[in-house]
Amino acid sequence: MNLRTTIFFSVLLVFGAWATYAACEVPSAITFQGFLTDPGGNPVTGSHSAVFTLNDTLELPSHLWSETHQVSFADGYFTVRLGEINPFSPLNFDHQYWLGISLDGGPELAPYIPLTSSPYAIRSKYVDHLTTENVIQFYQAAASMPDADGDGYTKASLGGDDCNDMNPNIHPGAVELCNGIDEDCDGIIDDGAGASCPFPPNAAELGCLNGNCIITQCNLGWQDQNGNFQDGCESQCYWVYVDADCDGWVPGPTQGLDSVC
Repeated sequence: MNLRTTIFFSVLLVFGAWATYAACEVPSAITFQGFLTDPGGNPVTGSHSAVFTLNDTLELPSHLWSETHQVSFADGYFTVRLGEINPFSPLNFDHQYWLGISLDGGPELAPYIPLTSSPYAIRSKYVDHLTTENVIQFYQAAASMPDADGDGYTKASLGGDDCNDMNPNIHPGAVELCNGIDEDCDGIIDDGAGASCPFPPNAAELGCLNGNCIITQCNLGWQDQNGNFQDGCESQCYWVYVDADCDGWVPGPTQGLDSVC
């Protein structure tokens, strides 16, 4: 499988790395979260065999440590616990390491992912929980990256036009979903988002209001009486023929009278 990684990996690398450990115990594993797409930019899905390695050089991969996981991908996102199967020792995290990843027996993905400063807290004998300072450092590191989420757009704070550089699905030109979020960064929330809504039964046109899909027009002969989007336009209209000109003759439907709903 031909895949590519994004810088989004390094941003989310060790968030939560100190969880599930007893107090005063130095953790031996890292919670690794990432986002993976294929060359066409489509998020990877399904279950894949992944080999993770740690290397101290980019030129000749050293594979100082490796571990294999069966990873489940959901819309490109995945989470694994590194170091639980094969302990990191004797690595002491006293210099720069790079993370390598290969999927389904293929070559390692490029580029390698440099470990951010947070994993090196594993070396500390005094840290036993994630502190406020760690969280601040995490966001400061992300803020310093021109394209932290790896979607190809530079964050607005650094002169770019990515209005949310922590989410690769939000950038100029992105598909606008009906969710109360401005995905395409045009300053308008949910503009044209009705196009992303699934069509319920007997609905002709859809819209988006306050982050919710709505029916704006039903198919001819149907109406939405209960306002429930899921069941669509659930009631059939009834026809009313009237003697509008009081001439004693009521026209039939072939004369083009509208239905009354």
